[in-house]
Amino acid sequence: MLFCLPYGTTHITIDMSEMLLPIDIVFFDSNLNVIGILNHVSPYDDAVFIAEGDDRIRYFLEVNAGEAKNVSVGDTMHYVVTGEAAIEGAGNGIFGTIFLAALCVIILPFLADLIKSEKD
Repeated sequence: MLFCLPYGTTHITIDMSEMLLPIDIVFFDSNLNVIGILNHVSPYDDAVFIAEGDDRIRYFLEVNAGEAKNVSVGDTMHYVVTGEAAIEGAGNGIFGTIFLAALCVIILPFLADLIKSEKD
């Protein structure tokens, strides 16, 4: 699942109390560059991430544990609306597909609200 954060976020604590399985969490800046990764975060433990230097967290993506194994800090997420998605350096796979699907979940409600406000 993809989460969008307010601009300027430098640290985050993710509540894992409702999770049943471990997950990987990948953090992105506003340019979709990977700025951090937490691997195999255990259920019931809070996940804490603090951005380094001038980095700011804009998005984070939760995937099944192990799915972010080929992702590295500095990789850049590229997506194409045709259904293909990839992280440069990580190859194609489920991670990019999940990111694209999650991105659509964020964009579609925004577009629906925009269209509705223009009609009013």
